[in-house]
Amino acid sequence: MKLRALVTCLVAVALLPTAVAPAAGEEGPTPRVDVPVFFQVIALLSQQAPIRPSFTIDPPGPDKLVIGTSEGAVVLAVMRGNRKSRVAVTEYVARGVQTRERLKATFGRFGHISMRFRESPHRPWFGKPRNCRGRDRFVVRRGVFVGSLRFRGEGGYLKVDLHRAKAKIADLAAKCRHHRHRPRGARPSSLSEDTVSGLFASDRNGVNATTFAAFSLRDELFFLGQHEESRGRISVVRSAIVIGHGGLALNEEVTAGNFSPGTPFHGVGRYRAAPDGSTTWSGNLSANFPGAPRFPLTGPNYETTLEAGL
Repeated sequence: MKLRALVTCLVAVALLPTAVAPAAGEEGPTPRVDVPVFFQVIALLSQQAPIRPSFTIDPPGPDKLVIGTSEGAVVLAVMRGNRKSRVAVTEYVARGVQTRERLKATFGRFGHISMRFRESPHRPWFGKPRNCRGRDRFVVRRGVFVGSLRFRGEGGYLKVDLHRAKAKIADLAAKCRHHRHRPRGARPSSLSEDTVSGLFASDRNGVNATTFAAFSLRDELFFLGQHEESRGRISVVRSAIVIGHGGLALNEEVTAGNFSPGTPFHGVGRYRAAPDGSTTWSGNLSANFPGAPRFPLTGPNYETTLEAGL
């Protein structure tokens, strides 16, 4: 059942428009309109609520720090890699105060945030004519978040201590709130029209869970590795995604397959199905998550499902 749900999500991923879509339940874009689609892809693949980014910090090194919100929580997300096709991200999630103009939460030993949005006195959006289509539908307010943000990742892999960050907040213009808009890029589709092959492997230990998923859809390959864990009052979610082309490396009997997605993954995951119906998920496959390098994604306790030509 979970495998079919993930396949449905993959169809939605294939139909995503190139522009950043609105967060669920909203008419307008996310507060930062130029954030990559990666967070939506993770939400669709893992069935989690998407992050609504507020601002992004680009410190020295390979990582970017995205500060945002998700269903009543404040999120610090560290991103690494090529945001179009090969990305790893670690999200630190804590309950707190989260509105469009105020962020406040404590992340335990990782740090804290307490910041407010201050709009720039220069308002180029004021009095702008609007036809309630495209970008003209939105009022984009530019300014800064001010206050305090401190973050230190595991082992000190990333350290941030700042009091000011540029940002912009987008809202649907008042005159456009009751205007019906048909989003561009939407195309009708159904699973019956597509040939999908997919593997889903998961291991749960109490409230912690690790997942690896691989799918082939419309000559595109999707790989997702994810680990979720609870650390007291905060949760840490680590994800890695690779999007490529081709099909899954399966034998003709669909009883064996090797999965080697490449960076940010390492090694190979091996699926084997025995004549008695039992399956194994082994190998040295791991993911290089921010703060958790070479995290293992195989083992004897994994429950594995493989379907071909779904």
